[in-house]
Amino acid sequence: MHLKLVDVAQRAAAEAILKSVLGEAHGGSEPEDLNAKVTREDLVPQALAQLSAGGIGIAEFALTQPSLDDVFLAITGKPAQ
Repeated sequence: MHLKLVDVAQRAAAEAILKSVLGEAHGGSEPEDLNAKVTREDLVPQALAQLSAGGIGIAEFALTQPSLDDVFLAITGKPAQ
């Protein structure tokens, strides 16, 4: 799952919510990006509802396969150069 936050200042709170619901989340290549591995699709609405309840604005949302950059970042903790 890929999210682009309206306010980058809410990234830590959004990441904590995604981790609590989905079990995993990490930043993307841009400061406002968050990615989370979805192993149970039925939890996606719950994650979005909790983000909304927390006042976290979502500019973009997509269920996608991870890009090579996402995989590299997840493995190394550093963006691809």
